[in-house]
Amino acid sequence: MGFFRSLWEDFKAWRRGEQRVAPRSQSGRVYARNDRVEAPGGAHNVSARATAVCRAKITRADGTIEHVTLPAEVIELD
Repeated sequence: MGFFRSLWEDFKAWRRGEQRVAPRSQSGRVYARNDRVEAPGGAHNVSARATAVCRAKITRADGTIEHVTLPAEVIELD
């Protein structure tokens, strides 16, 4: 993408109320809304704590289908 093309894309993003968040050499969607509110340190403001669940669909040999939902635990590996 040429320099003038990137300027044109920046202008269109400015009209949409967005700004560039990636370098000019990056391709794809590289713009973000200007009205985003972020917490100090780059963290995101979240209203509720996320929960993880594991959902499984079990089809038995006799043709019955069972849906199972279990809580999942997230662990960090060093």
